Amino acid sequence: MNQQDYVDTRLEMVVVCLNYSDFLAETLPMNLSQVDRLVVVTGHDDERTRGLCDKWSVECVLTDLFTEKGERFNKGAAINMGLGALRQRGWIMQVDADIVLPVSFRNMLDKATLRRDAIHGCERCNVVGWDQWHHL
Repeated sequence: MNQQDYVDTRLEMVVVCLNYSDFLAETLPMNLSQVDRLVVVTGHDDERTRGLCDKWSVECVLTDLFTEKGERFNKGAAINMGLGALRQRGWIMQVDADIVLPVSFRNMLDKATLRRDAIHGCERCNVVGWDQWHHL
């Protein structure tokens, strides 16, 4: 196996957040410390999410693709738009606004021997609902 078979551990993250700023307010600062670049995708009318992006100096991609062509919630189109805003060097991760990476995630990523020609997953804590989040 050659050195070029492995990818560096720079990490870019796309977060899809449409009218879910209550969770984003909690998760954004926690995830920011784990990534090199973070992009949030939201709708034009989601002022609270845009405000959080301004507060944390995070790029905010605005789109109407969520409901284009009568769709109820076209998350895939929003993810693709966010991916297009990344530099795409190193690793790319897509998460929802209510996802928090483990505190040790970046350390684990830096120590991992991960292949460029594979898709990798990661551990996460699944919190169901706002009340459960505040009991952690």
